[in-house]
Amino acid sequence: MKIIIKEIELTNFRNIEHKIYKFNDWRNAICGKNAIGKSNVLQAIMWLFTSKLLNGSPNDADNKPIGKSDIVVSVKATIQIADEFHTIEKQYAEIIKDEKLIGHTTSYIIDRIAYKTIKDAEERLNSMLGINDRLIAMNPLFIDILDYKVLRKLIIELIGDIKPEMILSNNKFISETLTSFKSFAYDVDAYAKYLSGEIKRAKDDIKTTKTLIAFLDNDTDIKSMRFGIAECDKRLIGKVLSMKKQMSDSQDKIATFETEQAALEKYAEIRLKMLNNNAKAIFQKIKWVLIESNIKEGSYQEVCYPLIVGKSTKFEKGSTSEKVITGIAIIEAIKEATNGNDLPIVFDEGEAFDSESLESKLNTNSQIITAKVNDEFDAPQVKEFK
Repeated sequence: MKIIIKEIELTNFRNIEHKIYKFNDWRNAICGKNAIGKSNVLQAIMWLFTSKLLNGSPNDADNKPIGKSDIVVSVKATIQIADEFHTIEKQYAEIIKDEKLIGHTTSYIIDRIAYKTIKDAEERLNSMLGINDRLIAMNPLFIDILDYKVLRKLIIELIGDIKPEMILSNNKFISETLTSFKSFAYDVDAYAKYLSGEIKRAKDDIKTTKTLIAFLDNDTDIKSMRFGIAECDKRLIGKVLSMKKQMSDSQDKIATFETEQAALEKYAEIRLKMLNNNAKAIFQKIKWVLIESNIKEGSYQEVCYPLIVGKSTKFEKGSTSEKVITGIAIIEAIKEATNGNDLPIVFDEGEAFDSESLESKLNTNSQIITAKVNDEFDAPQVKEFK
């Protein structure tokens, strides 16, 4: 179901004292010269629907005009859902006493009903819009905002996690080799660091033992014994033999730990392959990096970031247009997987796109609202985005 913002009314929002903006159902660009408040209209939309700004900031106080405290900040939208129209208004006010700030209030009025708590208002919005996490549904640059752990949890919930038993039960070499894996709670990172540390410790022991043996081997009494002189202290010979046995044991340990490393690396490779297959089923052309590992160096990280569509570039390294295109593709995949509604998609720097990019790459049925530099307008004006 498509949800459309028909108009938005801003009062005392940053540099906009009062203004109503009307939007078409398809592609919209808020046009004007630089630094006149185009982005503030986008910020107002995001604040109203997601309680965050475009950069993810949750600070309501960022939205009041600079230097003013005795005013009410208000953003009111008229939206269309199917054949029904609804109004959503959000207000922010600071409480001043004796010229001092002692608190602030944030409140919602939805379809003319004032909600006593933010929680109640959020529940009503979730029910009305059909999507709880509207930041992800509306902001194609949400990848830059979310903590990777939050993002990974979302992606894994969508694609399905890979349980250790799914790998161990189907691979005899791994299951028979990684006998201590369970005691690490199947924590690959902890186990990889343990193996790397044990190998280093064994190699250090060998190095130390070799040095001691060389020292004892050069001892005058040892040399004398080789020629059968009885005065040689036999205990030194026994000590050398014991050291050589220890060194042999350390070498055996290294071989065992390295075999475990190989099995753990195989486990990580299989897990990554299975996760990638799951991700491909949901996200198709969008590739995700979910694991970065170097088992021999004792490192294994469960990460989460997408690559730019059609490239091997990390999302954070992409251009604005590449990020938006990739972000919208991710939003569409999530909507498809969760049967989510088409909420408006909001982003800045619309001038990064040309008409060809719009037609061929912004593949979404959602209403788009962006901002675009146009020196013809001294105040923000809504135009068709083309």
